[in-house]
Amino acid sequence: MLEAIFCDWQRNAINGRSSGLSSRLADIGTVRFVAVVLFRVSQALGRRWGPLGSAVKQINTVITGCDISWQADIAPGLVLYHPVGVVIGPNVWIGNDVTIQQGVTIGSRSPADVSGPVIGAGCQLGAGSRVLGDVVLGNQCTIGANAVVLKSLPDSVSAVGIPASIVGFSMNVSEDGEC
Repeated sequence: MLEAIFCDWQRNAINGRSSGLSSRLADIGTVRFVAVVLFRVSQALGRRWGPLGSAVKQINTVITGCDISWQADIAPGLVLYHPVGVVIGPNVWIGNDVTIQQGVTIGSRSPADVSGPVIGAGCQLGAGSRVLGDVVLGNQCTIGANAVVLKSLPDSVSAVGIPASIVGFSMNVSEDGEC
């Protein structure tokens, strides 16, 4: 868990700040980093005892405005630029170095659906976008604002619209490749 939090901290550093210790420590207090840390804590506790993970998840929702299930499987390097309104369901898998904007929903299409989306490494999800159902987003995909993804997408594409359709190729590249 601590390794994941350290990687999250590195990716959540605010651009334009110096890389000095005081600037890096200031990043710890940002709402976007607090949301990710509370998710990591809820996940660790939930694996030991589900109700405890759920309690920390609720605290995260109250403090940061995002609702991330402790059962979601999210790799290190998560960035939630503006975590308010972000909803990530329990059957979701998210790869390394994914960036999620405000108001994004990732989950199943209905409560009875036990399958969830798989989001590849290095993806960027625009504000208000939705990724629903048993779909796979390839690595390095960019999803436009308010797009609704209902079908799987290959690596390195950009998709927009309702339902989302491919409009080009994206060139998202992880900054350091280590997270």
